[in-house]
Amino acid sequence: MKDDYGVQEEILFSLFRTRHIGKKHTPINNVCKRLTKFPCKQIRHDIKSLMKQGLILPYPTGHDPDVRLNPKKMNEIKEIIRLKILTIEKNFG
Repeated sequence: MKDDYGVQEEILFSLFRTRHIGKKHTPINNVCKRLTKFPCKQIRHDIKSLMKQGLILPYPTGHDPDVRLNPKKMNEIKEIIRLKILTIEKNFG
């Protein structure tokens, strides 16, 4: 479970860092390419879990659905990834 939470945190941070929030979306394969230290199958599983929680929204396209962060849940998302955000703010100040 803790490993799943780490992968979910990385997914949320990756989408947050690249600003895929609201109308801006990206294919799931691009998320897999950015997170090379985790298997794509696990990333897809955790994306589905995050969709069930409402943190990630699907965006229908002609191919597989794209993903984006839910702008209504940004406070909750920032709380989950706050340690990574604080580290970046501290380093780049």
